[in-house]
Amino acid sequence: MKIFCIGQNKTGTTSLEKTFIKHGYKVGNQVEGEKLCKYWIDGNFEPIIEFAKTADFFQDRPFYMKDVYKHLDENFPNSKFILSVRNNPNDWYNSFIRHQSNMFGAYKIPTAKQLKRGGYCYPGWIYDVITNLYKTSDDDLYNKEKLTNYYTSYNKEVIEYFKDRPSDLLVINLQEANSYSKFCKFFNLKSLMRKFPHLNKTK
Repeated sequence: MKIFCIGQNKTGTTSLEKTFIKHGYKVGNQVEGEKLCKYWIDGNFEPIIEFAKTADFFQDRPFYMKDVYKHLDENFPNSKFILSVRNNPNDWYNSFIRHQSNMFGAYKIPTAKQLKRGGYCYPGWIYDVITNLYKTSDDDLYNKEKLTNYYTSYNKEVIEYFKDRPSDLLVINLQEANSYSKFCKFFNLKSLMRKFPHLNKTK
């Protein structure tokens, strides 16, 4: 059985990754996964499917990118999916902006020029991801309306897709007090902690 976290980044995906490791799951290599974003941009899902054969649990890019979960569901029957969420779209947007500013913008909202020279997977990788995922332009890369609309519409789309299969999708907000017990109950796991670890917090 595969488990895919398809919630947007900055919704507790790193905490989920560490939790699955603690419970003995083999977790996919995030850096190798993020290199596959270029295939998603081209509409080629096959390399993502092949990569998903390498472990038990996967999270972050490219797994939260539009329509990826549909191809995973088709190719890996009986898999489970996690839609991690924040309290509201504004919470997610503000956390996302802080993270991007720290990583790529010298603690300010990054410019197109900064993103185009930003490295990681390849020069300009994060620029390609941002502009193709959120459909924003160089003069307003982090347009709040477009990003929060994407976050909201994506989550609704996922929930609608799984509406008749409640045992296949866990919608979870890690900020809620009972979230870890909810997680353990869904996956029929023995509780190993009092709550989720709070990791990758952006100050």
